[in-house]
Amino acid sequence: MIRFINYFHILLDKLSKVLSLGVILTYTMIILAITIQVFARYVMNSPTVWSEELAIYSFIWLAMLNIPLAIRRKKHASLDILKSRFSTNIEVVFETIRFVLVMIILIVFVYYGFKILGPTGRHISPALRIPFSYACISVPVGAICSVLFELENYFTYFFRSSKKVG
Repeated sequence: MIRFINYFHILLDKLSKVLSLGVILTYTMIILAITIQVFARYVMNSPTVWSEELAIYSFIWLAMLNIPLAIRRKKHASLDILKSRFSTNIEVVFETIRFVLVMIILIVFVYYGFKILGPTGRHISPALRIPFSYACISVPVGAICSVLFELENYFTYFFRSSKKVG
């Protein structure tokens, strides 16, 4: 089992690098789109119609790519003060409940994220002339990556805490 977790961890390291690169690219696209829009509007007196839409789609992707990275790095808000007041056994129970609740939410995101792709694929954005599904696919992509990182965190926590208890 430990061997599987090590391979899983190596795979997720590579996924984390890809997501980080995606975050850098989407930040860059947002900055460029807004800069072009400001330049076109205030210098050229001819605003672009596509830059705002590109910035919005990029921001959606940015958010959905950052969620799994925050999960992996354990940067989401948590109530650590409660965990420190209880024994290790109770802490494991709290962590398991938290894990199950997060996984339920993420699976709902995956399910409905894929479910919405069909209808949004038929609608074309007015400025960029691309399907809305290009933005909507970010929801299941981010949620699937989040599920993988949440599994990694839980397995790491579980094996660490089982050594403390056992």
